[in-house]
Amino acid sequence: MKIVFRSLSSAIEESHSFELTPESSRITVGRKSDNDFVIPLPNISSYHAMIEFQDGKIVLEDLNSTNGIFVNGKKLTDRVSVACGDRIAFGSIDFLFECEEKVVQDAVVQQGEESAEGTVMIDVTEVPDIPIIPGDVEVSAGSAKAQGGARKTVLFGMKNVLMTPRLVLLDKDMNPTEEFSLEKAEMQVGRESDSDIQIDDASISRVHALFTRQGNNSYTVEDENSTNGVFVRDKKVSHHTLCHGDLLRFGDVSAVYLAPGKLFSFEDLKEGKGVSGGLDSSKKLLIGVGGVMLILLILLMVMPSGGSAGGPGQKSNRLTRAEIMKEVHLSLENQDWDKAVELIQSFQLQGADKELAKAKMEIANREKFLEMNKKVQAGDFAGASKTLSQVSPESSYAKRGQAALKDAESAYIDRQGEEIEKKLGDGDFEAAFQLAGALKDKFPDNKEILDQYTDIEQKYKKFRKKLSARSAYIRRQRAANRKADKALQLAKKNYLNGRIVDALASIDQASNAYLEKNLKIPSRIRHMKTYMNEVRENYEKGKQLALQGKVSTAVPMFEKVFEISKQNLYGQDGKIERDAMGLMVDYYMDKATSLYREQNYAAAYNFLTKILSAKPGLQKAASMKREIENKGQELYNKGYIEQTQYNDCKRAVFYFKQVIQMVPKTNPLYKKALKRIADCEQ
Repeated sequence: MKIVFRSLSSAIEESHSFELTPESSRITVGRKSDNDFVIPLPNISSYHAMIEFQDGKIVLEDLNSTNGIFVNGKKLTDRVSVACGDRIAFGSIDFLFECEEKVVQDAVVQQGEESAEGTVMIDVTEVPDIPIIPGDVEVSAGSAKAQGGARKTVLFGMKNVLMTPRLVLLDKDMNPTEEFSLEKAEMQVGRESDSDIQIDDASISRVHALFTRQGNNSYTVEDENSTNGVFVRDKKVSHHTLCHGDLLRFGDVSAVYLAPGKLFSFEDLKEGKGVSGGLDSSKKLLIGVGGVMLILLILLMVMPSGGSAGGPGQKSNRLTRAEIMKEVHLSLENQDWDKAVELIQSFQLQGADKELAKAKMEIANREKFLEMNKKVQAGDFAGASKTLSQVSPESSYAKRGQAALKDAESAYIDRQGEEIEKKLGDGDFEAAFQLAGALKDKFPDNKEILDQYTDIEQKYKKFRKKLSARSAYIRRQRAANRKADKALQLAKKNYLNGRIVDALASIDQASNAYLEKNLKIPSRIRHMKTYMNEVRENYEKGKQLALQGKVSTAVPMFEKVFEISKQNLYGQDGKIERDAMGLMVDYYMDKATSLYREQNYAAAYNFLTKILSAKPGLQKAASMKREIENKGQELYNKGYIEQTQYNDCKRAVFYFKQVIQMVPKTNPLYKKALKRIADCEQ
């Protein structure tokens, strides 16, 4: 069985059809993409409903959806069977539920020796006061092979005829061969397999024509630059607005367009009649030889099962006003307003003004309800509320609209509330305040939202105050940094030139730059002043002792100057360091000479390095340093020969150890000798 959900909501444009078979008997409806029928709207639950083909019935079940399911206006509370033509609403999204199924009625007729065969399409809304089957006609659902029987095929049930335009393909004898329901806003005709209407014929182009819906189920047909053209009533067209019964031709293939709510006879088509108007007046009442009537679904609905008119105690042979009014009232009960209007107007029912007014009022209310839904989906809750206020209070759409609007507002408020809390948690008070303000503007009468906004506003003001204070602090800090940096550059220049007193004064200026801005003096400036005072104190004492000839006593003080300057100030490139070294050169030279004689070459080498750092051109120190390096190289070479040529590691280690005692650790020879010792020990 093929089922169709025909959208009655502007939120969903196209219809959706599904094939239910014993092997594939179940479909799900919901917002998530893994459903069979996906409705990507916020008021649809992730898994909203399930539809199952079971024991010949179609069963609908609510899967604990948020906004519920309504069948003919009644909320679903349990699994129920639904019928073709029911109106089903998932939340606020309305659909007409249809079944694409052929209904065959067999009529066995005895009227002389003649029988009638043929295929008709009928809509009861076009047939006022149709006579019931005469008494000599027997209607059954059984075989059409009974003696004198006549078989008539009703292609479409009442609700499909009312709602669905069709394109029926014809053979060369004008007999129907295949039918297509025009469901989508656009339907393509062509030879390709992905065409909506595929016609496998050599005269058909790959993309031949396009049907386009023009509101209220009317269609236009347009030639898509086909090879063999599109014809309407044997006239070639490029674009044409279709009327009921229009005979079309795509290349060599004929078809007829059938509008909803109209009658049509293929017998008339063969005779060249009714091309645009359907059956003539006699065919609307009688079909086939011998006066055999074909009864559509509505007659079966109002006639007793298996009965025939004309006998004693049976119903009248005419469709009464009461029976039509019963159908009208049933339509109103099922909230099928369009059908109620169609019945009243088609049968020109007298005394149905109240019912007609109610149906028309509800159609107008439905439009407002759908308009409200569109505004809700756009986030325009004020506009949605205003539109809902235009719905009549007694209308069924008033209560549904209020519930849908309330649910949508609650869901929106919850989502925005979560986003606001996230922003607050991230410390983004400005974004949280903006979101809260926008929420307040949407719902100005919501006290909870107003209280939340007030609370966030206070937090935001505190945040802005702190931010402002922080900005002011940063501005003061930057101004102080600029002034202090200039003073520190001057302090460095004075120090390197030996003007340590002026350098200390510049450091004081750097400190004052922060004090003037009510800022704390950075620790690096305080430490710099402390180190510079230590250098000054040690240098002045050492210089005084050196001038008194007490160089050995002055040396520790000068070495302290070197240590502080290298680790915490500007290295050993300043005038103070150079002057101190100059006063120590003679002392260092004496120490180096004494240590050289004692063959303590490593210690002598260190003193010589210091001397040459202060006075690079001192020849005596440079010569002694080269001698030590040469001795070390000679000893290394001896050890290398013992190790590599004579394989005598014991003697090799003896020489290598002399090398590491002779040269300092900074000399490359020291590292090479140390490695050779390690190799021998292994």
